[in-house]
Amino acid sequence: MPKKKTKGRETIFAALTLVALAGIVSAIVVKQFHYDQSRFDPASALPEEQAGAADSSVNLKAALPQGLQAISPPEQFSRDDLYVKINGKAPVYLDAGFEQLHSLRFAAEDAQEKWMEIFVYDMAKPRNAFSVYSIQRRAESELIGVTEFAYKTSNAVFMALGPYYIELVAAEESNRLQQAMMNVAKNLVDKLGGEDTQQIEIFKYLPADGRMDQTLNLHLSNTFGSQALKNIFTVEYETFGEVQAFIAKKDNPDAAEEMAQAYQTFLTDNGAEKVGQIEGCDGGIYDFYGTTEIVCYKDEFLFGVHEAFERDPAEKLAKQILANIQEVTDSASK
Repeated sequence: MPKKKTKGRETIFAALTLVALAGIVSAIVVKQFHYDQSRFDPASALPEEQAGAADSSVNLKAALPQGLQAISPPEQFSRDDLYVKINGKAPVYLDAGFEQLHSLRFAAEDAQEKWMEIFVYDMAKPRNAFSVYSIQRRAESELIGVTEFAYKTSNAVFMALGPYYIELVAAEESNRLQQAMMNVAKNLVDKLGGEDTQQIEIFKYLPADGRMDQTLNLHLSNTFGSQALKNIFTVEYETFGEVQAFIAKKDNPDAAEEMAQAYQTFLTDNGAEKVGQIEGCDGGIYDFYGTTEIVCYKDEFLFGVHEAFERDPAEKLAKQILANIQEVTDSASK
């Protein structure tokens, strides 16, 4: 993922939330980014009678290409026993709408020590699947083309595919295992859903020029340290002064206005000063100790720009988002 050039700059937001979040961040880092090798060891697998029975609607064995074979029975876990499989990480998924986990250990037919495991999390909705995909995105990763949201690391492949969040993890780094996982990933895309299930609607409102799609995230709560902002998409841009845009489509205009007003109150309570407004929408442009925050709301949309170091490019980006919203809305009404 491209390195954000503004990384390392201490901001007022960081100062406001650092103490409160320090413990939470430490816990999340441990839970989300540490793989326990024993979890992948076939010898440590639960006895078949203790594991959940596999749901035939998600047939993981059918995704294994020639040359690969299952080395343990398929497993299925619910909200009640997810902790058995991924002890320590379960809350990340449960809080995002998790319904079921399907898993399968497999290996090369001629080298069973070269084993891997598939984890298919049924998150009920594409939005939920994308949320856990985005918040757990590894820093050292490479986008792959098997579907819209997919990347690989040295020993794993991660995807958001319709309502499913998918992980394929190998016990060791190996070119052979990496290729095997890529082949399985392609088969999973074919069997669980095509490109049409992958589209995140919010993309069409965000200008494509300079947008770094690999930085797109869905924050279910506490966006930018504000409890007011929930279910917010964010994405970074290279061509608008290296800023972060945010957007949400709420159920109705009142909900969008309520959230926007609450966030503006959060800003002013913490020292922001209103210095202007984007023409064509409600909200405001704020000077926040030398950075620019833009908050806009129109109809059921809340959007804006976060922590911009240059005001003019930030305003340009906000105006472009507004124009895109108007264009899509006008087209839909015809």
